[in-house]
Amino acid sequence: MAETYTIGVSGFAAAATKTAVSIVANASLRAKLIKIILGQTSAPASTDASSEWQLRRITSDGAGTATSATPAQADPLGPAATITGRINYTVEPTYATGFLLPIAINQRATFSYSVVTEGEKYMTDLTTSHGLGLQCISAPASSTWDVVLVYEQ
Repeated sequence: MAETYTIGVSGFAAAATKTAVSIVANASLRAKLIKIILGQTSAPASTDASSEWQLRRITSDGAGTATSATPAQADPLGPAATITGRINYTVEPTYATGFLLPIAINQRATFSYSVVTEGEKYMTDLTTSHGLGLQCISAPASSTWDVVLVYEQ
């Protein structure tokens, strides 16, 4: 049976091409992304604005610099996560060309993506330092965001 974990960041200072949060697999276990939640927590810009985010496939997390984050367990009696999470990248990981899921969101809205079928789960491969990252492409100036990824392992 798959276990469910949450990794997220609160108050992420969004900027163009900056990754907020990632899940990074290992050589023996895959992560299956089942939910994304993001919303702006700072005061809205004076003019209605939007932001763009992309879920992308990481091909080398070792190239990036970020803060390690311990995934929260949905089941407090379940095993600790073996797939790691990282937040607040200051140096970006290496991404595959393109993106898996584009997200355009108004600053006054919250975005939530939840899978309905097994085939909708975005998965990591079985390679160390490979994973999935949620990268801000553009956002209103001085905006902060809460960003959460929920996954199974």
